[in-house]
Amino acid sequence: MKVSFRSVFPVLFLLVLFVAGCVDNSGEVTEKTDSGKQIASGASSTVSEASTISSTGKSQEESIEDGKIGTTYLIKYMGAKYEVTLTELTFAESESEFFDKYYLMAHFEIKNIGDKTEYFMPDIYFVDETQEKYDRTVPIGLGDTYSKTLDFVKKLPPGTKMSGWVAIEVPKDITSGDLYFDYTNDIWDKKPKYIKYHVEGK
Repeated sequence: MKVSFRSVFPVLFLLVLFVAGCVDNSGEVTEKTDSGKQIASGASSTVSEASTISSTGKSQEESIEDGKIGTTYLIKYMGAKYEVTLTELTFAESESEFFDKYYLMAHFEIKNIGDKTEYFMPDIYFVDETQEKYDRTVPIGLGDTYSKTLDFVKKLPPGTKMSGWVAIEVPKDITSGDLYFDYTNDIWDKKPKYIKYHVEGK
């Protein structure tokens, strides 16, 4: 049986219109987010590996390079989903006459918003303007103000959260640097994943 081009043409025309409707002006297939915005799949801002919740609502695969105090970020770690918020950032000096300690103090709140229970073990550290790295430590002589510290090995069931202070001992004459909330999984992640907050010294 012969099929004429005239009989097949309408079908081909409708097929072309359907495909064209699925592609935006940039030529990339689009998908709808919960907010109804269109995001080009495959672009660097499509996968919600780390996304700002309180501002743009957009998601992105790359690390956050300009983290803001008070902004909540959505991250994925070991199949679980968490909201991470740096609520306060300050410096504190030891009140003990026996210890001359100076700390960068960061208060974080972490909430499990997924449906899995996992141990969440972020690495939080500070890198100064000379690229010297300072790790978290146990504060000495700070009194009750900073007594509630963040638990770094804790199992959070879905819907629960934890909060507390992170102490990093730094020199008193520190001028500036960056605080890192690093949630890289050394087994699965091909590159580092973190939220970076800029810090100015006193």
